[in-house]
Amino acid sequence: MRGHRVSCGFRWMTVFVVAVLSGGLALPTLVWAQGKSLGGSDIVAVGPNPIPAGAQVLCFSVVVHSDDVEYLDRLDIDLPDSWIVDGVWPDSVPLADGCVAALPPVVGVDSGNVVYWQSVGYPPQTGCGAWMSGTFEFCVDVTVPDGSGAPWVFSWFMYGDGWGADPHVVSNVFGPVDFDPGGVPDIDVDPLSLSSFQGPDEVFVSGIDINNVGDSTLDWFVEEEPETIRVRTSGPMAQWVLNRPEPQFVSFQLPVETGPAGVPLHTIKGARDLLFDQTDNAGSESVTSQDFETANDAYDNQAADDFFVPPEDVSWSVEQIEVAGAYFNGSGPAWAVNVWFFEDAAGLPGQLVYEAYGLAPNDPGGLGNLTIDLIVPAVLSPGVHWLSVQAVLDFSVAGQWGWTERTLQSLSESAWRNPNSGFGTPCTDWGPRVTSCGIGGPDPDLVFRLNGSTGAGGFNCSSPADVPWLSVAPVIGATPPAGTSPIDVLFDSTGLSAGSYLANLCVFSSDPDPGPGNGTELVVVPVNLVVGVGELIFEDGFESEDMSQWSNVVQ
Repeated sequence: MRGHRVSCGFRWMTVFVVAVLSGGLALPTLVWAQGKSLGGSDIVAVGPNPIPAGAQVLCFSVVVHSDDVEYLDRLDIDLPDSWIVDGVWPDSVPLADGCVAALPPVVGVDSGNVVYWQSVGYPPQTGCGAWMSGTFEFCVDVTVPDGSGAPWVFSWFMYGDGWGADPHVVSNVFGPVDFDPGGVPDIDVDPLSLSSFQGPDEVFVSGIDINNVGDSTLDWFVEEEPETIRVRTSGPMAQWVLNRPEPQFVSFQLPVETGPAGVPLHTIKGARDLLFDQTDNAGSESVTSQDFETANDAYDNQAADDFFVPPEDVSWSVEQIEVAGAYFNGSGPAWAVNVWFFEDAAGLPGQLVYEAYGLAPNDPGGLGNLTIDLIVPAVLSPGVHWLSVQAVLDFSVAGQWGWTERTLQSLSESAWRNPNSGFGTPCTDWGPRVTSCGIGGPDPDLVFRLNGSTGAGGFNCSSPADVPWLSVAPVIGATPPAGTSPIDVLFDSTGLSAGSYLANLCVFSSDPDPGPGNGTELVVVPVNLVVGVGELIFEDGFESEDMSQWSNVVQ
């Protein structure tokens, strides 16, 4: 240990040497100590790490090592030339506690952006430095303009006070230290679907834009996926739904858009996991979503509402659906239901991924609250999806079924469509139910619950492969904040027969947050090529499907 410090620079060490006097009393004797080097001193950390852009306090953790009497006289740290040094802290933390003559420390900036802390009187050596052995924080106020030169490596030098054994000077580098760009990227793909209607042996170039509306660079790549065959299943009532006889009784009334809500949905019971619950905040009205008899086909309509599958669940296997509803203009019941799941397309139902016709619902008490067990579970990928449930009943016999509205909106407003325009609304295709279609009551959402399990596979973009009639360029890139990367998408019908061809563009990215499309780091862009000769005619009716032609119907 040091016995004491003196301003003249002489240093002593008290060493007890036993001298036995005649009386047997042991007395201490002072002798010179052996000097120790500054070797082993080091910079061991920097904070913050990684280093962000902007004005900040940057602190280096320095270990001053000496077994005994070597003191630190000066520390140099070389900062990048582009950085602005706004100030050097006048001392370390903890404060220097060296020789009296070396205090208080002197700080500054030398040429080349070298910041330093040194003892008073250095150079030359004071003979006793300002920092004894220990760990100290040396801090500077700096402005880092950007990530130029990152990852950074900092050169440093430490100078001892020259006492004792060599080395009195040590040097090394600390790093590398990465740049923290701050913020997150945010992908916005536009448009969210592509279609081309063209003749045989034609080439058409379309495209999508990958926009980065975040505040750090967005890395992305695009893969093609051949047609993902949507799940189609027929329930026990499917053939009856398609071929049900026309009722003999003809009502002189007409279907209406809305009716009163029924009793609240019961508390969930059973062994299935609860996946999604939107049964709170039930409204006082219910909106039509029904497949009518042939005489009223013009009124056939669908309602739908959206929900979110979180990425951490990997996927959802929806096995059971519960919807709150009620009967009006009659007492029901609904003999069957049809169910659809869609991917999201800019806040409305988009690509169809699952459909089931003629399922037999459980309607406890015959009040209109329907529990629907799916014969084949609907496996859904992470992201936003839409559920549509349509009751099958004849208006002239059983009246109408309505889906109970919800006063609180989650995600997008519920959607609705009436393809044959019997209700005379603008929504022959999907539109926001209240604000655009003007259908039902004022409440924006619908009441339903999904039950099943998580972690199933087989969703979109799980099997990417080349699509012969589709080409994409470029397939990989990086988009800066507020930037746009245009992607050319080429449709080539050479050698294709007339018909409809489906595929997906799978846009993977570094976006960590939910955004447009159906995922966080994944956006799926459905692509449709229709090759035809002459005029192309398409039907959009609910009963135009011939299920006997389905190659993958599950009976």
